[in-house]
Amino acid sequence: MRLERARDWARGVDPIVVLASAACECACDDEDDRAIGRLGDWAVGRTCWSRWRRLGRRRRLERVVRVERTRAGAPTRAVVLETAERTYVYAFGGTRNARDAATDANVTWARVREDVHARAHRGFLTRAEMVAVEATYEVKVLGRGNARLVMCGHSLGGATAALATVLFLLKRPEASRAVRCVTFGCPPIGDDGLRRLIAERGWTRVFTHVQMPEDNIPRLVFAARQGYAHFVPPTFLLKDGRLVTKSSLDEDDDSLERARRESAGLTHIRGAVYAHAMKTYRARLMLSVRASESSRDGDEVPVDVPVRAHLGPAPTLKRAVGVLTRDGARVMVLVQGAHIDARTCSITRAEAKGWPCAATSSVLAHDSLLVIVSAPMLHGAPLPSDAVCSRTNHASWMPLVVGAGGDFSVSRVHVRVAPRTIVFVRGDDASLIIAERLASLMEKQTGWVVEEVEPIRGDGIDHFVASMRGRVVVHATPDGGCAIRRGGSTDPGERVQADDAKRLEKVVRATLGATELDALRVALVDGGTSVKPRSRL
Repeated sequence: MRLERARDWARGVDPIVVLASAACECACDDEDDRAIGRLGDWAVGRTCWSRWRRLGRRRRLERVVRVERTRAGAPTRAVVLETAERTYVYAFGGTRNARDAATDANVTWARVREDVHARAHRGFLTRAEMVAVEATYEVKVLGRGNARLVMCGHSLGGATAALATVLFLLKRPEASRAVRCVTFGCPPIGDDGLRRLIAERGWTRVFTHVQMPEDNIPRLVFAARQGYAHFVPPTFLLKDGRLVTKSSLDEDDDSLERARRESAGLTHIRGAVYAHAMKTYRARLMLSVRASESSRDGDEVPVDVPVRAHLGPAPTLKRAVGVLTRDGARVMVLVQGAHIDARTCSITRAEAKGWPCAATSSVLAHDSLLVIVSAPMLHGAPLPSDAVCSRTNHASWMPLVVGAGGDFSVSRVHVRVAPRTIVFVRGDDASLIIAERLASLMEKQTGWVVEEVEPIRGDGIDHFVASMRGRVVVHATPDGGCAIRRGGSTDPGERVQADDAKRLEKVVRATLGATELDALRVALVDGGTSVKPRSRL
């Protein structure tokens, strides 16, 4: 009889729940080697193998083959792992520091989205909006057959995973067949409107909300503010390892109520924290797994050692081009790629000739990123050599590598630093003086290139200037001076006397600064593709 009960319990253990529990404990652990080693637990592999064998299918394992954790200092602790069956698990850890506690305490309401009548915990929703679920889904799951994505988390991490999944499904409802969400000890995340939204759209099967009846910490949200409700009916994890729902229990089975009565309650802090810990959840879940395996033969299930790899959401950087800024102290870089947003590009790195450089970035669109790279410093001062990152020579910045990433890995791309182009339209005798002034500028500013063209008469000069996007056009004027104009614009520009060298240089630099972004876009279209660098930022 005891053997039959063990087999019945094992039938109810979902391999995805077992895998998610291991991933969540890994996300909660601070020691990389110990956490990643736990993912090779034989119980994880055997549970999934047993499940497939019971279904009469050939031997297939949900073995973990690759794993990546968030970088040090990331605001959210998480782990992404991949199994041999192309299941990608994105797991979030629970509350660990003051920033997480502030998120938990922000219990005010926020609309999930303007076009839906559902409210959520403001702190949890803010954290969920930082998760790049769509980038992970498009790169790892979309168009890859039976690949699937599992979002999971413990406590605060469970709330983050659940709301991130809801936000993603609101954008991509067709993805509900390839996405699962498993939470452990997750507090209520929204109001009854959120629960109805999930139920009416048929997403209840996507979510599995595991909770121990002795765990009272998630109920603190109920006490903090009225109106909170469970987003899906909870699945209770009992002391013997069974996963049950209220509807699945017999009328005379009081195990759920008895567990609640015997719980430590919130007055016993140590007992409450122990009951809420992810280690306690996973240890209890393993009871039914190991009970079922004790009745089986001693077959060895091979478990691969996980290898760290780039699995987390990250931008795809395809090519990049840069130009020196007007003062020559920085390089403005335009990067072209995919999956570029504030979440996947929250950090920026740069390296010029092996020297680390300070870099800031701003997202222009989903496929373009603007990065400002400053010259490297040595003990708080610029490098003492013009051979590296010279203010006057654009070529001295290469090889230049920029990288961008979020909580996980950083994607990198080589940058082609292009010279700035000044187009000089020859004219009367006064243009000879202008040509000399420009030539003297080129001697000290090798990052500029002067192109001379034949004289253009009448209104043709305006059409010519309009066609020179990203360039600076200099041409003689009837009064013996010259006009310095922005290419691609109909603006008449600024007039300068031909013999005023200082004024000429100042206006040329200002106009170059005003056309930097246009110059980058032109260079990105005209330039060739870049090669992925091997250097590590």
